[in-house]
Amino acid sequence: MSYRSRRNPHLPIYPRRDGGRSGRNEMYVWYTDGSDADEGIWQSTDGGDSWIQLDDSNIANCGDGSDLRSSGCGTLQGFYDLELAAVPNGSSTDLYAGARNIYKCTIGPTVTSSTCSGTGTSSFQNLTHVYNCANHPTVHPDQHGISSMIVGGADVLYFASDGGIYRALDGFTGLVTKAARRTSSAT
Repeated sequence: MSYRSRRNPHLPIYPRRDGGRSGRNEMYVWYTDGSDADEGIWQSTDGGDSWIQLDDSNIANCGDGSDLRSSGCGTLQGFYDLELAAVPNGSSTDLYAGARNIYKCTIGPTVTSSTCSGTGTSSFQNLTHVYNCANHPTVHPDQHGISSMIVGGADVLYFASDGGIYRALDGFTGLVTKAARRTSSAT
């Protein structure tokens, strides 16, 4: 399969991660070009027949400084760390985007924007601030995997990074994170 960038047809693009909602025709894809430039997060609500681009400008402008090399904002290293997960939230969808930081946007009928162009939870919010933060970050940067499950009515989110596997016990509502550790028993 061969893809080319919209900005420069001579540069290859790297389709990265996709997410979808089971039981719906809702699909998401996020990709970068060969220079790690963000080509956007795209949404289909008809099983892939048509696509719209979501507003992911808050990922590049995540509030941790303007230098994308040192701030952790944007898709620098998109060839290495780019992940996307669509998680049910009632009639809405929580869309988690993992690059160096983890971002979340709620999409659906209960929010002000269905394209992440709103404010607050209706736009991509930086959940982790792994670089340039006043407090020590609670997770390691460079996200490689995101998965979730509903346990006892709570959204338990697992995410894998260079630093291991972490879990958020509350769907990042209060950013309660704990490192998931492998346990063993002595015989």
